[in-house]
Amino acid sequence: MAVSKYYREFNPNPLDKECGDCVIRSLCAVTEKSWYEIYDMLSNLGKELACPFDSIDIKDYDFYTHIFGMTRYKVSREKGKKALNVERFCKEHFTGKYILRLANHMMGVVDGKYYELYPGWEDATVYTYWRL
Repeated sequence: MAVSKYYREFNPNPLDKECGDCVIRSLCAVTEKSWYEIYDMLSNLGKELACPFDSIDIKDYDFYTHIFGMTRYKVSREKGKKALNVERFCKEHFTGKYILRLANHMMGVVDGKYYELYPGWEDATVYTYWRL
């Protein structure tokens, strides 16, 4: 099976771990900052809010906008039409830097390519996205 032309293998974790750090990975992809820099920024936000950053619900507190000045877009689904998926998002957003919120996952997209540990996310539904 061929790997999608929209996929780019990406793991900025300094110890090459796969450890549930998709928020950090997605931000590394779009900001070009290191894993440690992003981790420190989010940790500082956690201190400010007196809540560990991995416990902050992005639906309640939009830290992408707060820290990085990104613009948030809610994806609306039209009745009778297919939901926006990662492949279509990449086709329609072939320039720019984005963070996508999927079901229980975050992903970085840069110039129409999604940056991820593994391929196979093309059919995943996009619920919200932020543009840098």
